[in-house]
Amino acid sequence: MPQIIPAAKEYHRKTTRVNELWQTDLTELMLPDWGTHPLGSVVDDFSRFSIVFRRLRNSKGDTVQELIAQAIAETGMEEVPRHERVQLSATTAPATSGARSTAT
Repeated sequence: MPQIIPAAKEYHRKTTRVNELWQTDLTELMLPDWGTHPLGSVVDDFSRFSIVFRRLRNSKGDTVQELIAQAIAETGMEEVPRHERVQLSATTAPATSGARSTAT
């Protein structure tokens, strides 16, 4: 797994190359009469390229791990020397913190 760096209000580290830093984002799409559908993405910070964007079966941590594993597989990151591997910036969203949020 990539090293996880906590997200901040403003990111102070400026990337200089592709696959230096990835960002994850989770959101829910609300469709009338269909309910909510969790969406997840992994985006390269430097190029802003969406490596993975898909509907998730839920927003639990293991599902997010699968999303990140898909990004690793699609980019061949497993073959990159460890010291050159991507770092991961993740929010403290419920799926990544183990908590659950509810709308009020």
